[in-house]
Order: sequence, then structure tokens, then C-alpha cells
Amino acid sequence: MTQTIQDQITSIIHDDYLNDFLDIYGVTISIAEKHPEQVNNEVRNALTHLARALIPDIPDPQQEIEDAKKHLQRAKRDCLKLSIIHKREQLVSSIYRIELTEGTLRRAIKTKLRAIETKRKDIFRRESAGEPVVDELRSILADALELGDILLEDYQEIGVIISNAKRLARKCFRFLWNACATLFVTLLISYLVLILLPEDSQLVNDGRQLIEAITNTGLSPDNNSE
Repeated sequence: MTQTIQDQITSIIHDDYLNDFLDIYGVTISIAEKHPEQVNNEVRNALTHLARALIPDIPDPQQEIEDAKKHLQRAKRDCLKLSIIHKREQLVSSIYRIELTEGTLRRAIKTKLRAIETKRKDIFRRESAGEPVVDELRSILADALELGDILLEDYQEIGVIISNAKRLARKCFRFLWNACATLFVTLLISYLVLILLPEDSQLVNDGRQLIEAITNTGLSPDNNSE
């Protein structure tokens, strides 16, 4: 094994893996909130090729290095594509919620989103054809992240106000519902008690007198004037 092979392996591990791939991988996890299994497979394959290149009697160590580079490039592309797909879904969902609460959205934001979508489709098509598109994918992801920051900055306050109003409305609704339910249960129990007790019971008579008094007080206009 020559010094050149060792230097190339060191460069791949330091530059391609530590200083480049891991940054992309971290962004992907933060956006997608999961570890992409296919990406992990590509990294394992790359490390396997690098390990083979270190074997003294390997027939073609340079080919192993080239294969390792291809797997790492594919891992970067898969990470970036997954990040772009998830970020696009987040943007569309955020814009939908904003339009429901705000009723309108600045034209520049929609224009930027359409530009990202058009660029994304074109680059995904080129990537399927085997073209090197890592840098273009980085650019799309940067645009999508920037648009997300704009939405967060411009519409965060509105979202907070709407959320607080919804929480207050839910609390009021629950209070009224519980109050109505309690009143209904109380009246139902009182009615059942009056039915089950003997007709000449003192409690029944007192209850009927109380109900009549409440009814007369609420319905008779003369009571309010006296």
C-alpha cells in the first residue's frame, strides 16, 4: 500500500465525511426528525470500500477509493433530497395555516415557493439521469430554510395571538359545557326524587312549592315591580 492511497483515505474521512457529510446529515435529522436508513447503508458501504483499500494485496485499491467516494456522494444527495422534501411539506403546511388565519400572503413568498418547487423538480430529474447535483441541492435547501425563517419572522406574532384566542375559547366552552351538564344532572336528580317519593311527602310538597316560587319569580312581571 502506497502513501498515496493512505493520503486519499485520510482526505476522504476528514474532508468528505467529517467536514461535509456529517453537517448535511445533522441538518437532515433536524428537519426529518429521523435517521435515514438508506443514507446509513451508503456510509457503511463507503467504509467497507475504504477498509478494502487498506488491504496490502487488494487488486485495485484505487477503484475501492473511487467506489467509496461514490457512496458518500450518494449519501449526501439522499440526505439533501430528504431534507428538501420534508422542508417543502413544512412550508406548504405553514403557508396553509397562515392563509387560514391571516387571509392573505405576500406575493413574494408565494413566488419564492414556486421557484423552489420548479428548481427542485428540475434537479431531481437531472439527479435521476446521473448528473452531479449536490451543490444544486444545497442551494435549494438553503432557499427553503431561508423561506422558513421569513415565515417564522413575519407571521409568528399572528400565530401566537390566534393560538391564545383559541385556547381561551376552548376554556370558555369547557366551562359552559360543565356548568350546563351540572345543572342538567341536578334537575334530573331532583325530578326523579320527586317522582319516587310518596305523593303526600313533606319533601315533595316543599319541592313543588320551591319550584312554583322560582317559576313565579322569574315569569311574573309584578314581582319585579313590588
